Amino acid sequence: MSIGRSPEIVIGVRHYQSGVAPKGTKSQSRREANYRKEAGKNVISYTAAKTGLAGLVRGLSNELLPLGIRVNGIAPGFIETDINERVRQDKERFQFLTSRIPAGKWSKPEDLAGTTLFLSAPASDYVSGVVIPVDGGYLAN
Repeated sequence: MSIGRSPEIVIGVRHYQSGVAPKGTKSQSRREANYRKEAGKNVISYTAAKTGLAGLVRGLSNELLPLGIRVNGIAPGFIETDINERVRQDKERFQFLTSRIPAGKWSKPEDLAGTTLFLSAPASDYVSGVVIPVDGGYLAN
């Protein structure tokens, strides 16, 4: 932050799936299998969490922008990190997930740097209340 600029809040959250979905009936098991096939484990909780964070960014922006504080978020896609090493080692699952990314590859942590820099630069002084996806086109697919 430079002198004379408004403060900036960028919300970043890591979401760790824990596999706590209840197991039980055959129909419930089929639904769980469909969820995994479509986007991964615990899709409902993940979607609710991401939607809640987007609402938090908008709400905080509405509350804090009159005080000169901008609030934005970054929604990263699949990033090569230690936390997902096991998924990347599972060739079938890795290929399936990668096939859904229009860029055709997972990102690296440094791929978030440009968006982070933009949100902290004067070029974004009129940007607040948004979540910017950095996901290789995944959300647009």
